[in-house]
Amino acid sequence: MRFIGTVLIASCLMLLMSCKRQSNWADVEYAIGQNTDSALVILDVMGLSKDDSSDMANYMMLKSFADVVKTGKVDEESESAVYDYYSSLDDAEIAEVQEAFLLHSIRLFNEGKEIDALSILYNIEESERLTEPLYLCLQKKYLGEVYMTAAFYEEAVECFETEESIARETGLTLL
Repeated sequence: MRFIGTVLIASCLMLLMSCKRQSNWADVEYAIGQNTDSALVILDVMGLSKDDSSDMANYMMLKSFADVVKTGKVDEESESAVYDYYSSLDDAEIAEVQEAFLLHSIRLFNEGKEIDALSILYNIEESERLTEPLYLCLQKKYLGEVYMTAAFYEEAVECFETEESIARETGLTLL
């Protein structure tokens, strides 16, 4: 089993070295839902310029999502930096902005601010800008969690079933 993990990590690293940065981000997003530890290793070996705020924000967002999948927790400092960066962009409809809002809503939920989280999660769903299965699953998962907290059990079950369906159709294994 350890050998398979090593091969997977080595394969991902070689892939990262041979591709452009944009595809690297997509590889990390995919790895988060398949093998979170591999995704974290990939992120740790990526060479980033501290002068490129876009790369740093994307890096911090992906690392935060990996932490969410692995532990259910969001690092407040990282999430704040990601939220500040993406919410300052002119186009609030781009997918990355919606992903930053998703991360923010997860943090709010974890802080016990379910109503604030619900508002953001609902707006994300209405925007229909999330396209990556990982983010769609997380949005449904946390929307379901908010509904469970508010005792809207039918709505919660519907969200959890949708999350499971997306994960099954796309091969996500960690959610």
